[in-house]
Amino acid sequence: KTHLGEKWVEETVEYRGSIVRTFKRVTPPVVYACPICGKDVHTPKFVDAKDLMFHLKAHAIGALARRKEPPRRRFR
Repeated sequence: KTHLGEKWVEETVEYRGSIVRTFKRVTPPVVYACPICGKDVHTPKFVDAKDLMFHLKAHAIGALARRKEPPRRRFR
């Protein structure tokens, strides 16, 4: 759920060689939404590509920390 009157457009963001497709709010203040968290009212928003990339890096580090061993597959 987003605020009424917000307009979002899909945009490709590039930062230091990394390319990410995300949403950018065009109604002031202009911010980027995390493509993992979404553009909900209560999710973090970022004013520039650098902050967005640091947030995405935190997602990646958290996923690696939770994955201590390879997934186990059970075959029947």
